[in-house]
Amino acid sequence: MLQRVRDEFFRLGWMLPVFLPTAMMLGRALGNVLFFSYLLWALLSLRPRDWVMPAPLGFVYSILVGVFLLSVVVAGKPDEALHTWFRWAAYTLVLPITLSVLARQVLDEVKLLRWSGIAAGIALFGFLVLLLKAEWQGAQVARTINGMALAYMLPFLIAWLRNEYAPGVVRWLLPLLVVMGFTGLVFADSSTEVLAASIGILVMLMFHLRYGVRILWVALLLLFGVLAIELLPKLSQLHSADWLKILDVWSSRRSTMWIDAINHPPENFWLGVGMGNAKYSIPLLNAEVKGFHNFLFDAWYETGVLGLGVLLALLWGLFRPVVRGLRMASDELKTRCAPWLAGVVAILVVASLDHSYGSVSFAMLMLFELAILRTLLLPMAQNAASPRSPQHAA
Repeated sequence: MLQRVRDEFFRLGWMLPVFLPTAMMLGRALGNVLFFSYLLWALLSLRPRDWVMPAPLGFVYSILVGVFLLSVVVAGKPDEALHTWFRWAAYTLVLPITLSVLARQVLDEVKLLRWSGIAAGIALFGFLVLLLKAEWQGAQVARTINGMALAYMLPFLIAWLRNEYAPGVVRWLLPLLVVMGFTGLVFADSSTEVLAASIGILVMLMFHLRYGVRILWVALLLLFGVLAIELLPKLSQLHSADWLKILDVWSSRRSTMWIDAINHPPENFWLGVGMGNAKYSIPLLNAEVKGFHNFLFDAWYETGVLGLGVLLALLWGLFRPVVRGLRMASDELKTRCAPWLAGVVAILVVASLDHSYGSVSFAMLMLFELAILRTLLLPMAQNAASPRSPQHAA
């Protein structure tokens, strides 16, 4: 019986993280049940000898877990800090779990992309249903519906449809679904979600279209125009032409929080104020605004220089083979990597403006996507790092 549980986890269960953002959007309780079911399934399936993680990554990851736990000791509210640490540690277990699974078996890209595309389709139609329900009930859409799952998953919907269906169907179905998704996000009145979706689609276009770099520049100009248009309604709030005031209005007071954090650094330089305790240390933060809306500021203020430094070291260890591999990869491999890279970039953009380092998207989904990218691109990165042969050098 236990062997069958293990076999099913290695066949399908390890892919469950792609459904978690969609499940969280449909209901936090559903998301928690799905995540802890995945975690329990993984712990039952992976025996001690099955846990495999590259030495540098495993070392840095272990230090990061320890340093974040040390911040609990200095926290003003240690119970909340410990709860935040447990949640973050549980989410990040997806990294060693995924790397351990992929060390034992070949990555089934077709099946994984199919499940990701299905999750994206559920996110799209689920979001539209929730949007219509909120409009019907007269509720504030921006406060009641979270469209981040749709924003993150749109690239997977595009890649799945391109792979599964005939070009004639994709030619009309794909633009229709993307327009439906963007229209819903615009009506939900969340500029961050629209920005995340735009960045994801932009990365996909760079790899899927012939003139990707030229499209990138055009899209960046359009994005600048959108940001400028968004600023126009807020100009009435300005009382001076100071560029800091303009930045503050456009960023919805984020820049004020960041400057306030720099002016009032944590007393403990090395370990910060404790995970989840930033809102008790800065007057501008409160029960509703729990963080600085930037993962770098959040990590620095709550876990100190040590926590931020080790977190960046882990990200560097994950991104380095991806960047090296992309330089050597063929066009076909880059196309296969495109949705995963689009998801990572979109999450990083959002983490710089909204969600923190402890969010589901950053601590779980992004690490899962980076593990997939690492598996796809590591052979290319190793070839790039290996010394040239004498014939090639000559």
